[in-house]
Amino acid sequence: MGMQLEFRPDAGYALLMASAEAGMMRHEYVGTEHVLLGLLRQEGGAVVSALDRLGVHPGLLRDMTATALGVDRDGPEGDLQKPFTRRCMTVITESGREAVEQGHSQITAGDLLLGLLREGMGVGGQVLAMAGLQAEPVRTALRDLESAT
Repeated sequence: MGMQLEFRPDAGYALLMASAEAGMMRHEYVGTEHVLLGLLRQEGGAVVSALDRLGVHPGLLRDMTATALGVDRDGPEGDLQKPFTRRCMTVITESGREAVEQGHSQITAGDLLLGLLREGMGVGGQVLAMAGLQAEPVRTALRDLESAT
């Protein structure tokens, strides 16, 4: 990519919450599934609003993720300093590419969602695909929300 992009506060918060989700599942790593769950914690944010526009309820994605992992989210958040998996790092790289392609000066939470879809192989991307989500309609919904503000 060449240039280093910073995270907008909504994306930074989503990654922090991804680490918290990993802790609640007693995982020692942050994976794509945790990034998805971190994004879903932002009630009223662009990601949740875009999903609502596309008819996908965040609770459904949370349930699908828990089912895919076969775990409960009942532990304490614990230490928020957890390493990212290789797939998760790919999601972040793809999010940066998405940001550049969309003309963003920072990586947004929406770019992270699209990064999950672009990577596609991790649990987060697979859950989004199983829910019927595809990159272009998500991108359009996010762009529509962005232009409405």
